[in-house]
Parts: sequence; structure tokens; C-alpha cells
Amino acid sequence: MSFTEQLGLLLEAKKVDTKKIKAEKPKKKPLPIFDKKSPKVIDKKEHFPIGTEAQAKKALEQVKKIDKTPKWYKGEVKDLKATVMKTVKKEYPTFGKKKDKK
Repeated sequence: MSFTEQLGLLLEAKKVDTKKIKAEKPKKKPLPIFDKKSPKVIDKKEHFPIGTEAQAKKALEQVKKIDKTPKWYKGEVKDLKATVMKTVKKEYPTFGKKKDKK
């Protein structure tokens, strides 16, 4: 018996709605720049998620507005900004670059 036949029997036995399974997409957890386990994070929460390009753009916008050290961060503002910019550039190397027109 093939895998698909076995899966079909299993789904019938469990009365699982296959449309719902196909519609559900696995949720990708956003990658935080500052993880709650980071030694620089005081409040043990995640900060600056960059799981998508939209989140990365927002992180860059937010970090530009920071002029003093946030209460949750243990370090200097310049280090915080440098880390955010470096990490976004590493995760999205083409982010912010103009696309070539042909």
C-alpha cells in the first residue's frame, strides 16, 4: 500500500477535514535580533523580530528612532543600532538595494 493510500485511510479513520489541512500553513516564528536568552536583554523578552522583509524594514525604522538606551537593553545605543543593521543585512542581503532595470 502506498503512502498516499495509507494517509487517505488514516484521514478517513480520524474524520479529518483535508481542506483545513491544506489551508493551514505552518507559522514561521519570527527571528528576533535580540533573543530573550541574550546577555544584552534585561527583560528576558525577544526584541526586533525579522522573520519577514516587512518586519526587517520595521526593525530598521524603529532602530533609527532610538536616541537613548532602551530599558530592556544592556549596552550602548550605537551597539544596538549596529547589531540591528548588521543582522538585517545578513538575513536579507538584497534588502534595500535598487533592482536593476532591463
